[in-house]
Amino acid sequence: MASQKKPTWILLQYGSVELLDKCMTDRHTRLLFYPSVGQMRPGQTVDVQITVENSNVTFPMKAMVDRVQERPESGKPRGVNLQIIEEDKKRFERVCAFVDGMWRPTARRAATRYPAEYKISYQVANGWHNGHTIDISTRGMYLRTDGPLAENKQIIKIKLALGRLWSNMELDCEIRWVDTVDGRRGMGLMCTGPQQNLEKLTELIRKLVHDTRPS
Repeated sequence: MASQKKPTWILLQYGSVELLDKCMTDRHTRLLFYPSVGQMRPGQTVDVQITVENSNVTFPMKAMVDRVQERPESGKPRGVNLQIIEEDKKRFERVCAFVDGMWRPTARRAATRYPAEYKISYQVANGWHNGHTIDISTRGMYLRTDGPLAENKQIIKIKLALGRLWSNMELDCEIRWVDTVDGRRGMGLMCTGPQQNLEKLTELIRKLVHDTRPS
């Protein structure tokens, strides 16, 4: 099994929906203020996870650091101004709908995801391509790849390389969603069979529980 990588995203946790609303300084241009600077620098592109304290909702997206205010100025706290990229416009609109009370998640994942990286080969467009998992569960996984992407609802075959202690596992998977943004490009998969290998996947996850924390 490949070693688990440290997270490369930045968590932007707001204390309340009201604070998040106040920090969305320009919805039209997707500008967002966060009252902390950290290691961010102007012009830097960062992956962020936006959430509200005591909420089970997280919004992953990519942003460019527009301005960093190292010290409080004119009554404004120190912090960073971020601009959500154009490709994540729909995700930002979902954040706006959440803040306005117009959207709430209807359901949680059917199975807990665990961070884990395994090499994957997958079949798309009459060829086999390479990628790796970001997280995995008894029901599915996220496949990160720079190769071709399938379409939603399409069924593909994958080969999961589990290291020396496990034999490789072949699975049929349905594409549940596709992300085309560079840096996180890939597909969300739901595993559908064969049953024998679904049982092996469940056994693998049971062992992973002892070594990893839910994402």
